[in-house]
Amino acid sequence: MKENYLLAGQFAKICHVTKKALYVYEQKGLLTPALVKSNGYRYYRLEQADVVATITLLQKLGSSLNEIESFFHLTDLSAKKAYLDAKRKAVFKQRAMLKQMDESLAFVTKRLQDFAAVGENKVCQEVLNQPKYYQVTALKHNISLNPTSFGLEYGTLTTDFLDKKPDKFFKAVSPKKANFIKPAGRYVYFYVRLKNAEIPRYAKKALKKLQAFEPIIPPLYQEDFSSAVLGQDDYFIVKYVAEVKQNK
Repeated sequence: MKENYLLAGQFAKICHVTKKALYVYEQKGLLTPALVKSNGYRYYRLEQADVVATITLLQKLGSSLNEIESFFHLTDLSAKKAYLDAKRKAVFKQRAMLKQMDESLAFVTKRLQDFAAVGENKVCQEVLNQPKYYQVTALKHNISLNPTSFGLEYGTLTTDFLDKKPDKFFKAVSPKKANFIKPAGRYVYFYVRLKNAEIPRYAKKALKKLQAFEPIIPPLYQEDFSSAVLGQDDYFIVKYVAEVKQNK
């Protein structure tokens, strides 16, 4: 046997696939062995690894084997380019989605770490180095705030410190979609564990607690923390935040 032929097992190892995968590719007409001996042994040439690499790439991009077969049979280069362009657009979309997922996980992880370090009912200070962008809407009763509809960073605002009642919903969005900016600056905050029914009327207590620590300015941010993240069904961890009033 010439040296430029590889047994199926050797070839599969080089291509980082299984022998079974090579057999499936053969059955689908995607990859034909360079040589099949009378004993059934299949041999491949090293240059055929390019075909396997293309198959695995397209599979990772979501193509089925039937789609890949159709792609290989295309003779019009413009049609092949169009197919690859569509896959490239899908990659960009997926990359944006993964970036958003990473940012959401980073937010939750940071919140968990801070809550573990600070605990409940202890007023602390934090500095927001970059503004946050929110989409703010009027508060509607009987609407459940949850990550499914509002994302992982969401809550309510109390814009009138005299009224002391939450009057707006907010959720984190991209700058282009924002109609409200939480400015960079110094803030005071604390975490509290509340039953769901207690949350709507707790803003008054939160204001009093924060105002006793530092002079603050509206709004009061009630940042909800998904109970599912903490593995608890009967209470929520809520973070109350307000910007510190700067002395002029």
